[in-house]
Amino acid sequence: MVDTRSDMVETGSGRREFLNGAVTGLGVGMLGAMGLFSWSPWRRRLFPEVERAQLDFGVCRNLRVTNISETSWFDNAALIGDIKRAGGLLVSQYDFNWPPFCDGTGLGNGSYERAMANLRQWLPDRLDRAWEYIQENAVHPENAGGFSCLLEVEALDGTPHRILFDTGWGYPWMEESFRREGIDRMLARREIDFLYITHEHFDHFWGLPVALKYDPTVRIVIPDSFYNEGLRYLRDSGHRGEVTKLGRGVTPLLPGVASYKFDIPIICRVFGEQDLYFNVRDRGLVSVTGCCHQGIVRFADSAFRELKIARSATSLTESHAEARSPWTCRHSSRDLCSMPPSGICRSCWGTCSCASSSCPTSAAHSAGGG
Repeated sequence: MVDTRSDMVETGSGRREFLNGAVTGLGVGMLGAMGLFSWSPWRRRLFPEVERAQLDFGVCRNLRVTNISETSWFDNAALIGDIKRAGGLLVSQYDFNWPPFCDGTGLGNGSYERAMANLRQWLPDRLDRAWEYIQENAVHPENAGGFSCLLEVEALDGTPHRILFDTGWGYPWMEESFRREGIDRMLARREIDFLYITHEHFDHFWGLPVALKYDPTVRIVIPDSFYNEGLRYLRDSGHRGEVTKLGRGVTPLLPGVASYKFDIPIICRVFGEQDLYFNVRDRGLVSVTGCCHQGIVRFADSAFRELKIARSATSLTESHAEARSPWTCRHSSRDLCSMPPSGICRSCWGTCSCASSSCPTSAAHSAGGG
C-alpha cells in the first residue's frame, strides 16, 4: 500500500502558497494601478467643474522679491519646548513671556499690559534700551529672528511701488537685516508704499517697531481679525499713520496686485492670514505668502476660482525655512505643478526637479524679466 499523506500535505501547502501569492500580487497590482491613476491626467475626469469668478485686478509689468530674513527663529527645539511647557498650541502668544512681551515672571505668565508698561517709553526710537530690558526679562530672547521680504512692483506705466511684506520678530535681528538690504534708508526716505502684515504671529509682526523707527507714518495693511493686543501694539510701537484692515476674500491694492484674506484659526491664538497675488505681464500669476497657514492647495485654488489670469507662473515664499540667497525654487509636487494655477514653487526647496517644459523657475528671481 502506497502512503499518499506526504503528497497530500505538499499539494495543500503548494496551493496555499499559490493563493497567498496570487492575493498579494493582486493587492499590490491594485495599489500600483491606483497610484498610477492618481498621477495621470485621467484623474481630472473625476474633478468637479469649477465656476470661476474671473475678477480682473489689472496687470503689472514686473515684480522683484528680495528676501530680507527667512529665519523666523534659531532653535526649533527651544520654541516647541516653550509652547509645550506653557500649555500647548492654544495658549495666546502674548502669554508666553517671549520678547518683547515679557515681564520676568517666567514661561506662560506673560502679559501684554505689564510688558508694554515698561517698553512703551522706548518705542520706536530707543530699541537698544528696549532690548536690554527684554534680555533681562524674556524667555529665550536669543531665539527671536523673523520673516520679512521686500516686494518691488513696477506698474505698466513704469511707476515703482515698494511693499514691505511682514516685519519679523527680534529687534536686533531685524535691525541688522533691514540695514543689510537698505530697508532702513528706504523707510527714512518714504520710499515704502506700505507695510503688509500677513498675520499676527510673533515672527511676522512683532518686529514692527524696527520699521517704525525709520518711518512712523508709513501706511500699514493688516487683516481685520487682529486681536486687541495686536491693534494696541500698532499704537504703542509709535505708529502715527493710516491703518487699513482687509476683510475676507479678494481686495485689489494696486494695478496687478491683489490681497486675499483667509479666515482660518491658527496656533497660538491667531486668526486669519492674508497673502498677495500679482498678475505680471508675460509671466502670469505670481503668489507670495508669509506662512500659507491656509494650505498651498487652497491658496492656489482660490486664485484659480476667483481671479482673471492669462497664465500661471506661481511662486510661493514662505518662512520657517532655511534662509538662502539668491533664490532657488522647486515645485512642491507634480500634482501642484500641473494644477491651475501651475508652477507652485517655494524659495527654499532647491533646484526644480519636475522636468516640466513649462517650469517657471526663472520667475522666482524676478517675474517679468527684470
